[in-house]
Amino acid sequence: MIITDYLDEHAVTYSDKLAFSDGKTKVTYTELQKMARNMAGKIIEFDSNRRPIAILMGRCTECIVSIFGAIYSGNPYAVLNSATEIEYNIRIINILHPCLVITDEAGKKKLEEKNIDIPVMEYSDSVECKADSDKLRNRRNQILFSDPTYIIFTSGSTGEPKGVVTTYGAVNSFYEMAVREYGIKDTDVFANQYALHTVGPIEDIFYTVRCAATTYIIPSALFFAPGKLMKFLEEKQVTIINWLPSAMAIPVHYEALGEADLSGIRLVTFGGEEMHPSVLRAWMRALPQATFINAYGSTETTELVCRYIIDREFEDSEKIPMGVAYPNTRIYIRALGDSTFDNEGIGELCVLGDSLASGYYKNMELTERCFVQNPENNEYPEKMFCTGDLVSLDENNNLIYRGRKDQQIKRHGYRIELGEIENTAMTMGSIKECACTFNKETSYISFFYEGDISENEVMTTLKSIIPGYMLPDRVIRLEEMPHNEGGKIDRNELRKQSKG
Repeated sequence: MIITDYLDEHAVTYSDKLAFSDGKTKVTYTELQKMARNMAGKIIEFDSNRRPIAILMGRCTECIVSIFGAIYSGNPYAVLNSATEIEYNIRIINILHPCLVITDEAGKKKLEEKNIDIPVMEYSDSVECKADSDKLRNRRNQILFSDPTYIIFTSGSTGEPKGVVTTYGAVNSFYEMAVREYGIKDTDVFANQYALHTVGPIEDIFYTVRCAATTYIIPSALFFAPGKLMKFLEEKQVTIINWLPSAMAIPVHYEALGEADLSGIRLVTFGGEEMHPSVLRAWMRALPQATFINAYGSTETTELVCRYIIDREFEDSEKIPMGVAYPNTRIYIRALGDSTFDNEGIGELCVLGDSLASGYYKNMELTERCFVQNPENNEYPEKMFCTGDLVSLDENNNLIYRGRKDQQIKRHGYRIELGEIENTAMTMGSIKECACTFNKETSYISFFYEGDISENEVMTTLKSIIPGYMLPDRVIRLEEMPHNEGGKIDRNELRKQSKG
């Protein structure tokens, strides 16, 4: 079964149950199915078949309806970030060359101003047209597990958009495994924090429809009012949250966790960036009934690779383990270069399993570089994704994150992990976020941070806890750290500032 098969079932058995709500627009399972099928019928009129559909909308229910409309039509979808500059989206559109763009009135106006030579379909015009059931049935019967479900564009460390192609087979393996692991049921309620063009919300959206649950899209403004955010979780009777650690840090920073009854939350999963132990401790103390899981994954692995079920409080100086592989995944720690493991056993994390993406859209060179043959298998083809993340194993065989391969530098004869500087700095407690950049021309390390501590205090503290060869040459305090479209620290922007 694919995800729309479950939607068809739930439209009958859970017809009037709320599926998704963004605070302005909400849809029941019957309404979601009807509108998505109507949209699919309209998409088919564009003579589209297994060609990408671009969706240009914000964090709204209409965007989710459009996602399922594309799936019903048998076409892969790619959600664009409506909050970013239109020029960046045009770069993606030029790579994607979609058969059409689904958008709202504002998005249509932006595209028309840029004279985009691609058909544009307004959301409001597409959901009222009655679909041809025979045509939709024919499209469904043609879908293979090897066909792409979606294409998610990331920029990574290069700043250049790259489209990750994920198939129905990979998506199916992902959510069937996760539903069993997390025990997701029709009584669960999700609170979505992620932007819909990233891989993060795939979990909330697909879990919801797979299990006939409910998802509320949290209004972005609530993250600027943490007390109201906590009240939102209480009022909506949320049972599961899957957030970035930086989002979880906001109510901790403003001491807002105690402003609402959060006893209904049973599961908290977090990932996408490192969690600071002090933030985790605060949440664990506020939600003693909940299970906390550090979930690691990437867009290329359909989000999930390994997890660590939190079993104790961690001190600020400790690293929270990444844990062990999920049941549908195997991991391999690849030695760096031609050398064996160093004394700490640090290597690049590589992933095998049913949930791997097919590769990068229209970029075979990058696909062949990142998706390689398992070097331990000389008997048959076995694709393995090289994540670029450095890891080691602890005494309990849990994976420990050691930074990025592209953040490993060599300076003055020493090999330095920029991530180690960042992790050490975060133990100060007064630093909210931080990142290091390295200028190869000058061999300068610049340390950027956001927090309630002076630059001199940061440097003095760093001198007392890390070796001299690792010390940054510049410490720069920012009012607010820049973030990219995926919600992570924008290191490309920091590199530009370090040259200024």
